[in-house]
Amino acid sequence: MRCPCRETLYTIRGMKPRYEYYVCRGRQMKLGCHEKPLKREEIEYKVHELIRTVFTQPAVLRSLLAKRFRGGALRDEQQQLLQRARSEISRLKNERARLLNLRAKDLFSEEEIEKEAHRINGEIAPWNATISRVERDMANAVVTDENIAAAAIASVFAEFESLQKTERRNLLHKFVSALFVDGGTITKATVRVPVGSVLKLEMPLTKFRPFFL
Repeated sequence: MRCPCRETLYTIRGMKPRYEYYVCRGRQMKLGCHEKPLKREEIEYKVHELIRTVFTQPAVLRSLLAKRFRGGALRDEQQQLLQRARSEISRLKNERARLLNLRAKDLFSEEEIEKEAHRINGEIAPWNATISRVERDMANAVVTDENIAAAAIASVFAEFESLQKTERRNLLHKFVSALFVDGGTITKATVRVPVGSVLKLEMPLTKFRPFFL
């Protein structure tokens, strides 16, 4: 479970022994999150409703996944991000080359040169990490059709209702990477699609709020 601030939700026992609550780690650690504690019983009911009304329904899943697959929108976004990252790295490398030229001409002190070089290298590193992440995501994107993905997810959760509590928990841990909860509503899910190699898909669920209220 994840809070809108992306910190983990974990359980605590309330004043009444029979109640347990999900609490944001960011709130507990005073990191600026103000999300209120949520009754565990209510959230777990909503998780079960999510499975029943979304994860076992291929038609609903297809509508959620359509935007993810159709028109190559995601791949276009990835290509744009790669282009931007490479452009920024090129710009920073040119800046670093000019800096080395200034060093050769003794126009700045060694300390000033080192400080500026450290800054440039610090800006290059996250762009390199972005390129690695996007290229990895593109290489792992083995699912190209929302029908295949929807059928795979629905088949995984088809027997969910008939499973024992421990079996349900194990199934969720295996195929659901994260559930994002905002004000008691599950708004987004990241699932592992078991088609070929496992692919992570993030699905916005805001449009299905009536299922979880």
